[in-house]
Amino acid sequence: MPLISVSHLGRKLEVMYVLSCLRDLWKDMGLTVSVGDSFEKQADLCILHQNQTRLDKSQLPSAPAGTRVLNGEVLDISKRRYSSLMLGRDDPWGGAVIVKSNLNYFGEPEKRQKAKPLQ
Repeated sequence: MPLISVSHLGRKLEVMYVLSCLRDLWKDMGLTVSVGDSFEKQADLCILHQNQTRLDKSQLPSAPAGTRVLNGEVLDISKRRYSSLMLGRDDPWGGAVIVKSNLNYFGEPEKRQKAKPLQ
């Protein structure tokens, strides 16, 4: 049975994540899905889902040798990193806009990380 291993820093993979829906579909298909802060040693596919705007590659979990890692090289998901659709103060646009913060999820994951007590 193929094993999909998801590295996720949260307590659980909440339903607000698309990956949560995919996990449920994969399980319905008979696949085994593991979610934790590291990758399973027997994983056939690893998925990096850290839910932070920027990641330090040296702090990421290691995947088993030879195992593919989806999102393994995606270390910056800030809006300015991948979107050029931005308006400036002097742009001649008079229509509606959607305002997005540069940080993922308004920077909430980073705020929680900073709030953790030092060990």
